Amino acid sequence: MVYIFLIAAVVAVDQALKYAVVHNLGMLNSVSVIDNFFYIHCIPNDGIAMGMMSGRQPVIITLTSLIMVGLCAFIIVCRKRLHPFLLSCVALIVGGGIGNIIDRVRLGYVVDFFYFSLINFPIFNVADIYVTAAAFLLIFLCLFYYKEEDFEQIFPSGSSRKHSSEKKDNE
Repeated sequence: MVYIFLIAAVVAVDQALKYAVVHNLGMLNSVSVIDNFFYIHCIPNDGIAMGMMSGRQPVIITLTSLIMVGLCAFIIVCRKRLHPFLLSCVALIVGGGIGNIIDRVRLGYVVDFFYFSLINFPIFNVADIYVTAAAFLLIFLCLFYYKEEDFEQIFPSGSSRKHSSEKKDNE
């Protein structure tokens, strides 16, 4: 249940900020937050990361929706076997994905507005932050925190089940 609330909170914050930016600034407008460094620059993005797949909304919506459903199923299936922090990362990804799906379905594009001009970084939004930060954290946890034994407990392979059944037979 806590993951549903986390997902809902992520979606609510994402949608509220997008609404506030569009309502107060207007699409295709910009305001400097830190001169020559950081701007709120409201633009429509009909692609995915850095504008890739632009103009392919049905494909993007379908793929993203399937991924979000898969991740929700993952949370449900693994909720008793995985650490809550790991599942929270997955919930952040789901919330960010749903926030962007809502924009795509409702508007036909995603509202992006954070822009770092100093490094000319692609414009992004709050949902993108959730997805990216949580994905990096998941990768970090999988590479440096969890051990092979942890993954074996979470996702038992056929060989370990076979080994444990052979062990029982020998007893």
